[in-house]
Amino acid sequence: MAGIFSFGRLKRFVRNEKGNFAIIAALAAIPFAGLAGLALDYSRMASTKDRLQASVDAAIVAAAASGDRVSAMQTLVNDFVDANFGEAGVSVETVVDTYQMRVTASYILDLPVMAALGKPQTLIEASAEVTSQVPLRGGSAGMPGGTDFNKQVSQARQQLQEASRKMPQHMRQNMMAKFEALVREAREQGGGSFHISK
Repeated sequence: MAGIFSFGRLKRFVRNEKGNFAIIAALAAIPFAGLAGLALDYSRMASTKDRLQASVDAAIVAAAASGDRVSAMQTLVNDFVDANFGEAGVSVETVVDTYQMRVTASYILDLPVMAALGKPQTLIEASAEVTSQVPLRGGSAGMPGGTDFNKQVSQARQQLQEASRKMPQHMRQNMMAKFEALVREAREQGGGSFHISK
């Protein structure tokens, strides 16, 4: 028994470098796998934030252009965010003042990898604000037509295209068609004005 565990054999075992690479690689794989998982969670957070912001932008443009009652605008915002964001559990708050509308949306995202580090979820938020030169309630946000109106329509069109760029093509075309119809109606009634800010 004493010969099996001799000091000489122990020294040879400690000095033997065969198989060290496999052990080191196995130990190094643990933090690398963790880092890859963290990167995946952060990527999901960024992607979710972008989708939520695009949904809020599209919703507020559609609601401000609708010129409807406050309750109808709030319903329209909720419908747009639900349809474009596509995740259950998103919370939307729409505040309509006489000349302003603000939409804030929040969503709790599950983080499977970061859960192991004690952070199983994170709050994702997005907001947008519309400022009108005429009252938003009870009618279209309008102002007399002319050069200013055409410039504002052009800016609003660009903002809507940017806000809806990640939406499915058929939904984007449908939204743009509704927007152009609202512009035509606004021209007939004396114009319209709204502006998006994040």
